[in-house]
Amino acid sequence: MPIRLKIARSTAEKAEVYRFRHRVFVEEERRFHNPGNHITDQYDSFGETINVLAFDGRHDRFDLFIAGR
Repeated sequence: MPIRLKIARSTAEKAEVYRFRHRVFVEEERRFHNPGNHITDQYDSFGETINVLAFDGRHDRFDLFIAGR
């Protein structure tokens, strides 16, 4: 199945990125204890940061961000 990339532009799409991070780092890998349902970091507040989600048609597969200067 092809992988589809999607740039998170809207508030709802960015929230999807933050929930995906929570699912990976808190629920699956147990790297952090975070009682909420999302994870953000300092780069998310930069206007030039681009968040990209990859989908296989059914599920999110990964999230990456590109932080400019």
